[in-house]
Amino acid sequence: MSRIILSCGHEVYDVKHAYTIMTKSTNRYGDPAVKYQTVCGPCEDRYRQQGQIFDTEQEAFEAIQRAEANYDILDKIVGERERGQV
Repeated sequence: MSRIILSCGHEVYDVKHAYTIMTKSTNRYGDPAVKYQTVCGPCEDRYRQQGQIFDTEQEAFEAIQRAEANYDILDKIVGERERGQV
């Protein structure tokens, strides 16, 4: 059996012990993003306990939509302050 090194850095010897998950992340500019990774059971448990896992693509999409809407509101407020409108 070959060893498999997972995204979390841990090793397993059977793909049945690897879990592909979608987690909350950011891109290099700090914008909200989804990170796809394959982790071991204990790491999957830890991500889940921390509320970092999206269970569906739809859930991930909606979370990014909400985060982008919040950025749009913040950009508007900052722009108004810079123009002296607040």
